[in-house]
Amino acid sequence: MFYKLLLKGYDSKVLKLIIDMYAKTKSFVKWNGKLSDCFADELGVAQGGILSPYLFNGFLSDLGESLNKKYGVVLDAETILTHLFWADDLILMSDSAGGLQAQIDNLYTYCSKWQMIINNMKTKCLIFNGKKSEVVPEFYVGDVKIEVATQYTYLGVPFSTIEQSKVTKDYILNNCRRALYKIRSYCVPLGQVPPKLGLQLFDSLIMPLMDYASELWANKTIVDGLETFQLGYLKRILGVRPSTPTLAVYGELGRQPILYRLEMNRLKPFAPMAEFGGAPHPSQGGAMAEVGS
Repeated sequence: MFYKLLLKGYDSKVLKLIIDMYAKTKSFVKWNGKLSDCFADELGVAQGGILSPYLFNGFLSDLGESLNKKYGVVLDAETILTHLFWADDLILMSDSAGGLQAQIDNLYTYCSKWQMIINNMKTKCLIFNGKKSEVVPEFYVGDVKIEVATQYTYLGVPFSTIEQSKVTKDYILNNCRRALYKIRSYCVPLGQVPPKLGLQLFDSLIMPLMDYASELWANKTIVDGLETFQLGYLKRILGVRPSTPTLAVYGELGRQPILYRLEMNRLKPFAPMAEFGGAPHPSQGGAMAEVGS
């Protein structure tokens, strides 16, 4: 890592200081309240270290250069998307099976050159083509075959090659129900929760789960499911019957349908893009591989 950073032009004096710091760093394991003997940690960056994110980013800053754009997903005449990279989670993308395998080979070569190991157990491939195919392409990291899956969760967002809306709706609603059960357990001593407190709890603990990445997944099927969940909660904190008219509930609490909020979330990213002539639209098919670190 330090050799690569030196090649990139990092100040040699600063690097010597960091190298000295890492040479003196020791680690230990805590298990059942007991600590192991200290040992030298010679792999990766220091967990929780202030400099660790900067060293990691500097080390992998040239990863994109190793991925050939001619194998990416074409968004428009000037934009080709080859990968998504967040922390140590990487997605490779291509609009063809051969292109994706070429990207995987490029990544494998890059990792071999810089002595990194791809976690094959966490590496999956998803194929989006809008139809089922009897012939499923095979993909390999080196000599190891990658599992072709139908569903994968990336950064808290579920992706599925079948029934995407249902998978996403179930995933979000399950998270919301868990949060609701937690709210109920906390509020048992209070009895009937005052509406004002109930709304504050909803906005603090449940609404963020509905908001998260809604720009990607919001559609009528999912929004209708979230709206039913919200209405059930609102009627419960008001202590009214399930058959109470929706408009009466909204009016009493001063709330709006979830749809309005999610539509605003969806439009926010496009506001700055409008200044540059609009946002590109992705193609309808392709494949992606989630690469484990």
